[in-house]
Amino acid sequence: MKKYLFFLGFSFTVSGLIQAQYLKVPIGKKFKVVTQTENNIEATMMDQHQEIRNESIVFHDLELKAITNTGYTLSITPTRFKMQMNMVGMEQKIDTDSASTLSAPEMAAFNELLNQPIIIVMDSNKLVSKTVVKQVPAITANLDDPNRFFLLMEPSKMVQGYQWVDSIGNADMRSVNHYTVMNVSPTEVELNITTDSKISTVTKMQEMEIKQTLKGYATAKRWYNRINGLILKEESTTDMAGTTETPETNSPVSLKIKLKLVVEQ
Repeated sequence: MKKYLFFLGFSFTVSGLIQAQYLKVPIGKKFKVVTQTENNIEATMMDQHQEIRNESIVFHDLELKAITNTGYTLSITPTRFKMQMNMVGMEQKIDTDSASTLSAPEMAAFNELLNQPIIIVMDSNKLVSKTVVKQVPAITANLDDPNRFFLLMEPSKMVQGYQWVDSIGNADMRSVNHYTVMNVSPTEVELNITTDSKISTVTKMQEMEIKQTLKGYATAKRWYNRINGLILKEESTTDMAGTTETPETNSPVSLKIKLKLVVEQ
């Protein structure tokens, strides 16, 4: 149960609008992406209150591999993980640049992903394919929404106050996103994004069925390079609350996620 809640804290991101013909990022050029997340999960299980806190910093190489009129191919390569987790009074630290922790058993999943390109193919704002990787939560903040990296809209719409709405997901996991252009300069575009989200999942752990239902709200600010459409920075906060049900219990759960992302141009 604790492990399941820990993974959940990394699963929520917002979505962007893709019109690939406006993408001006050079093919083959690598950009450094640094993503910092803070996660707080609170749950009451078997009359016991539990809190899980996690802070992580993930370093990626971002490379645009190909562009079509309606889509693109993106490579995201994790180059370093740093993580500190506090759960049930226990603290765990991980750093793939540290020789003392690199050989630890819990590092195996991270080591398998380190320096291995994850290829994502998008078309018409939809995911066509993505390299299958192990569920290491530290990288999920980037992989769940590759659209966040590009602002691909008509230049005539890059004006203060312009708004649009889109949605992603299905009946089990759905988000509705509201976008507003806040500021426009000769070199940058600032967006404000608010998201309403609903998540309903059923999983099994040790032969026990676990149902989780969450509703939440997120706010984000993103700054983009107006010339090539590549993201410069993102800051977001997500709050969600709901219940975790098992055959024996029905427990409240809440989570708060803070994310900061910076791309070196």
